[in-house]
Amino acid sequence: MTAYLSATTFANIPKISGVLVCNAEIVADGDLAPWENPDGLINAADVLIATQITLGVRTSGELQYAHGDLNADGIINLADLLLITHAVSLSSM
Repeated sequence: MTAYLSATTFANIPKISGVLVCNAEIVADGDLAPWENPDGLINAADVLIATQITLGVRTSGELQYAHGDLNADGIINLADLLLITHAVSLSSM
């Protein structure tokens, strides 16, 4: 992710400009939906996408692996789908 700083000038502060680069690690949390734009919620939409990935209907990219590979085995599979489904069931209690 790259955030750009706007050029700002204050009375006694010099002009600041540049690029701020943030290399924050994405936590494998099961948040797969909406596709390519996770919303911070773990719900049925995430289960649907995990199911589609597991069945081969969708192809995972880096973002999906980062969020959806909950057991860190390098793939999103049935084990991850079960973990995401379990997380959704716990959040609905």
